[in-house]
Amino acid sequence: MEANRPAIAAAPAAAGRIDSLDQFRGYTVVGMLLVNFLRSYDAVPAVLKHHNTYCSYADTIMPQFFFAVGFAYRLTFLRRVERLGFGPAAAAVVRRNLGLVLVGFVLYHSTAGSRRGADLQALGLRGFCKRARSSATCSRRSYTSR
Repeated sequence: MEANRPAIAAAPAAAGRIDSLDQFRGYTVVGMLLVNFLRSYDAVPAVLKHHNTYCSYADTIMPQFFFAVGFAYRLTFLRRVERLGFGPAAAAVVRRNLGLVLVGFVLYHSTAGSRRGADLQALGLRGFCKRARSSATCSRRSYTSR
């Protein structure tokens, strides 16, 4: 081989992507899998579990995820502003945020009392919607009665 040619050629990055951000997101996802799925085993070191007494590795994963998502979200917004203008880009952000809030609301309030997919499947669509409405009503009552 020639001295100036690398033995392994790096794959070209997709247009508009930042390699270091993709790597950081991948590291964060692996960290989430590590701390969320291995925590129930006895052989896992304490530093990989959440604690109330000190900041462990597990406690650093969520802030890393928020940083990576926020950074990428801003870059996407700036790219849209350049391409579409501020108004349409802001409208897209509002639609996306409302969609995420709706998904969070449905997932949080619809699974009250059942955490398994089989339970939700047995409910069917009508039971799912009924449970989501009753959970939202109960939540609203508990907040207004304080």
